Amino acid sequence: MTGQERRAIGIPRVCGMRQLNRKFGELNARFILSSGVYAVSATPYDQLLMLVVYRMNRAHFHYEEARACVLAQIEEAKRWENASAGGQALPILGFSSAFDELLADMYLIDRSIKRMGGQAHPSLAAFAKEHSKTLTTVSDMRNDSQHMDQRIADGVLNGGPVQPAITVDGNYALLGSNEAAFADVADCIEGVFDAIQQLVC
Repeated sequence: MTGQERRAIGIPRVCGMRQLNRKFGELNARFILSSGVYAVSATPYDQLLMLVVYRMNRAHFHYEEARACVLAQIEEAKRWENASAGGQALPILGFSSAFDELLADMYLIDRSIKRMGGQAHPSLAAFAKEHSKTLTTVSDMRNDSQHMDQRIADGVLNGGPVQPAITVDGNYALLGSNEAAFADVADCIEGVFDAIQQLVC
């Protein structure tokens, strides 16, 4: 598959966003009950760690929300074959907002771990190193989203979309001149879960 074909934007035929395979709610509850991060005496490190956990759970929520939009669109497209003109719906339009929130979540996870510096737990440091490419990509996409008006004025989008969009093959999200593979994003979200789990267990 060529780069041009991969970057074609449209209504996806299949969903390349796999379901995440971790118990996010359970880990979040165990972390809160065992950490004491809400205590008045919580250190800046504790608060950064709480922010990572909070944003991890948000990332999970927004990933699944974006995925649900894609799946709903695929089912809607099947209905179009028998629908009368003007009877179509576009649930895929919700994808952009959900993925935009996901970008913000992953950006703050990355920033929080970096602010921990040498204090970061080895599991978090290992996570950041293993997923550095994906974290850089989503951070670049988040920055494009936050400063899209300037990107447009500067003419640096290279024909890319001004809001998160999905490729026809269902495997990539595009924003501006950047693209993120859903497989990498899913691995990254599960990766931070695994890192946090090592702190709790």
